[in-house]
Amino acid sequence: MTVCKGCGAVLQTTDSKAIGYSPKADAEYCQRCFRLIHYDDLTISMKTGIDPDAVIDRIAKMDALILWVIDLYDFEAGIINGINRKLADKDIVMIATKRDLLPASCGEEKIAHFVFGRLKDLGIR
Repeated sequence: MTVCKGCGAVLQTTDSKAIGYSPKADAEYCQRCFRLIHYDDLTISMKTGIDPDAVIDRIAKMDALILWVIDLYDFEAGIINGINRKLADKDIVMIATKRDLLPASCGEEKIAHFVFGRLKDLGIR
């Protein structure tokens, strides 16, 4: 079993939408990590089997401050469509993690621009 040197996912060549995908069987990095390292490309999304609607429905019933922890290394996988509508009356604080795993060329301004741009695109303020 070979794992990605970047994220630790088990490398696989069969499902391009799954975690650990690499087009080459002898790769050291999954496609997402390779593109991040060589092209500063943060856009590849690897969704897993979590049902975000069920999670959001449970959160919507809670009387609490919502802490939305999002992985900068896999930002798109942490985006939940419709969160702004379903939790419109909730206070939400986004906590971005794994900054240390991004290349040094991804400066703070570039990361902030990306995050705020994606949130704006989704209608989240």
